[in-house]
Amino acid sequence: MAIEGIIAQIDYERRDKELKVKEVLRSHKQKYKTIEEQHQKAELSYKAEIDHLKNKLLDNLVKHRKACSSDHALAVRKKEIRHFCKQLDQASSKRAELQTLSMSTPSCSHMETRPARPRPARRGLYSSCHSHRHNGGTSYSELAACVALRRSSNGRRREDLVTVDGIRQTIAIVSMGVVTTMDPEAQQGKAMLLPGVGPRKKHYFCGSCAAFTNIVITFPIQKVLFRQQLFGVRASEAVTQLQRDGLRNLYRGLLPPLLQKTTTVAIMFGMYEDFSRLLARHAGGPELLTRSLAAVLAGTAEAAFTPFECVQTLLQDPRHHHRFHNTFHTSRTLLQDHGVRECYRGLVPILLRNGPSNALFFALRGPIKQQLPVAQSPGAHMVNDFICGGLLGAMLSFMFYPLNVVKARMQSRVGGAFQPSRAVLLTIWRERDGKVTHLFRGAHLNYHRSILSWGIINATYELLLKFM
Repeated sequence: MAIEGIIAQIDYERRDKELKVKEVLRSHKQKYKTIEEQHQKAELSYKAEIDHLKNKLLDNLVKHRKACSSDHALAVRKKEIRHFCKQLDQASSKRAELQTLSMSTPSCSHMETRPARPRPARRGLYSSCHSHRHNGGTSYSELAACVALRRSSNGRRREDLVTVDGIRQTIAIVSMGVVTTMDPEAQQGKAMLLPGVGPRKKHYFCGSCAAFTNIVITFPIQKVLFRQQLFGVRASEAVTQLQRDGLRNLYRGLLPPLLQKTTTVAIMFGMYEDFSRLLARHAGGPELLTRSLAAVLAGTAEAAFTPFECVQTLLQDPRHHHRFHNTFHTSRTLLQDHGVRECYRGLVPILLRNGPSNALFFALRGPIKQQLPVAQSPGAHMVNDFICGGLLGAMLSFMFYPLNVVKARMQSRVGGAFQPSRAVLLTIWRERDGKVTHLFRGAHLNYHRSILSWGIINATYELLLKFM
């Protein structure tokens, strides 16, 4: 009887354990199902947000086309001219007491013989008019009559030289309706900030500095995104991998994108300006066509720095952490063991990405900024530039995201035959169960990173350009 009791007790404990295990499994399945539902809802919300931004962008483009009609554009120009004249009249009335003072002020020829007290450079419509008035110029209404508000079709800045009583002033008229007047001394003061950078080199310099600022800030986000592109894992798993690698390896691989991005963004902005000027001078044709071609050529020139992206990919891939130590070791190993050709793996998807994305970026940057509220301060200008660059960067990075996935897969392999881009894409498609959502895994993080990244690049570039 004692043995039967022990056996019954053992059976009871075994059944109790089985029930507990089943309950735990049931609870885990329920949690897993809840997490999957949350992820699906998040994906749907991201898709809805992207569709909303796309529709908004299309609406803005339609509004811009309507605004570019001749009658509407003429009415806008007349309205802006009336607005500027109103500002000048208000400034004139507020400074009416200076009129009597200016009558007793010596003439300009007399002032040239006596060195005047140096005055700091002043910016803005009101301050420039006041400076001109203080130096014995004519009235504000006469100065306003000299200002011709002209817009170029691509929305870029044009300059008119205005001469009043022998005083030459440069009035820069911007397509957004911001008028800035600066005398030659102020221009010389600006040029002294970077005396070694000429007018044609400033676009290269500003683009390089903007890319440097962006890379240092956004590199950890880019590393999480790279893990998702390469392994098809979720963002939480990619962050966990980086935590296991440690803080020491967080900025591992920073130098290649720093060198590559500072160089390619400098080429993107600088060569776009150079090619636009050359094509407009020698090729002729519609301006939209010449500028689009200039953007594609600039993007093609960027592809010459593909080895930087290849080295960056190998250093960020955890499978190569023990094989490659740093940027110079990786470059030397690739060149010695496989030759220069190995450094240009993934060139085709880079070419397919750079040219069209550059053309869309430069074509849409002006129209999008024109739809934003008119900036009244330097800070507001910087915010507008950030929003414009961020929206464009997010849209373009999402459009060309599959090409980046293909590029990462091609460049993560060292040695062997070069596979066509189409074959690599089909392999990734099969590995990820033939689902578009799996192919775009990591796109939501890339979307948010691009808003920050290209917002920083565009805002920093425009800010530096104003100081050169």
